[in-house]
Amino acid sequence: MMVRPVYAANGEGAPGIAASDSALGRVQDASRYGVFDGDAGRLEDDPYAVAAYEYGRHLGLAFQVIDDLLDYTVDSETLGKPAGGDLAGGLITAPAFYLLEDRPDLLPLIERRCKVAGDCEIVMEALKQPGSTAFARTQALADSHATQARAALDILSPSPYKEALEAITYKVTARKK
Repeated sequence: MMVRPVYAANGEGAPGIAASDSALGRVQDASRYGVFDGDAGRLEDDPYAVAAYEYGRHLGLAFQVIDDLLDYTVDSETLGKPAGGDLAGGLITAPAFYLLEDRPDLLPLIERRCKVAGDCEIVMEALKQPGSTAFARTQALADSHATQARAALDILSPSPYKEALEAITYKVTARKK
């Protein structure tokens, strides 16, 4: 089966998505949004392809959400990269978004992507306060995606392979580095 990205008549990717300059970049852009058309039929015509796509999509999201959580909850040595790097780099991830529901007064700091001296420290301290639900809610978001990944496997008959795929979802959400 030949797979090629589907683009609008003007050569641009999905609406609101900037098309990459290279052919590889365009394939990556298209794959990120599940926008493919193949000579052997469309993705939705094959329930196993849909299941594989949904499993991979939700497993990847669970992994990323846990990665975002770990950026706030483990030290640099354990993480293998600078802890707090996302926030310091202006990347606002799930824990910070959930924090805003607990602490809407921090919206100005988040809106300016913690670019003023002391912003990151204030946000990090607020996340660690006893009343903050941000970390628990971020973990719940990852767990939800892991559950959806496992649900995508319902099409498969019981087997050691299916069990292994299910086990991966639990490992992803339980990882500590």
